[in-house]
Amino acid sequence: MDAIVTDTKQTAADCIRHLREQRIGVADFIPLSGIKDKTPNERYRALGEEFRLAVDVIDCEEDIRPAVAYAVGPNTIICDTLDDARHLCFRKNEKVKAVTMTGSVIAKDGTMTGGRMDEAQGGKKGGGGTTG
Repeated sequence: MDAIVTDTKQTAADCIRHLREQRIGVADFIPLSGIKDKTPNERYRALGEEFRLAVDVIDCEEDIRPAVAYAVGPNTIICDTLDDARHLCFRKNEKVKAVTMTGSVIAKDGTMTGGRMDEAQGGKKGGGGTTG
């Protein structure tokens, strides 16, 4: 998710108005004043070393932490490998979003996203989208 974090809903509305008036594009905004705190399910912190809550491992400034938590979701789990993610979602039947260290994703509904794109196709440099 690409979004611009603003302090208030009014600031976001002012930015959108400016984008529209200047015809310079469209952007998503996350106003800090409108974010409802959703705490993670504590039992996900005890799943094992290969599973970590995304909100626990993302390093950011404290004043924007609510926006980061909103963007990744309170119960998104970072898994070491795709096999670990599959075990969590399909064998343990946990209804979470699982993201691997290489960028593969298993959504709450069980759909899987992964693969690899060259940088020229919009992929990240360094193999961030490799399945595995």
